[in-house]
Amino acid sequence: MEGYEIHLGVTEPIVSQAVRPFIKLSDGTDGAVIDSGRVIGTYFHHIFFNYEFRTEWLNRIRKRKGLEKKQVKWLKKEKTKEYEQIARHVQNHIHMDDLLNIIQSWGK
Repeated sequence: MEGYEIHLGVTEPIVSQAVRPFIKLSDGTDGAVIDSGRVIGTYFHHIFFNYEFRTEWLNRIRKRKGLEKKQVKWLKKEKTKEYEQIARHVQNHIHMDDLLNIIQSWGK
């Protein structure tokens, strides 16, 4: 799991249900989980950019709803392909010299 934690102070749960830590870190724990993992609170940012964690978390929800499990989708590779496709489209359909001339003429 990769991410980062930003917060000051101490968070204390105010629910009557059993609360367990969400993440075990090298220097302690972060967050809280209740209701068999259906409710999660954390100061750990960027967790849904972790493909394996996000897929596992969503698969638990899918299972409870009787839906089919899905495999990890490595979106970084997909995003790179999409960005390259957009770049090719822009290259093929926009005349950059004309665009730069238009931009420069606005300041005059």
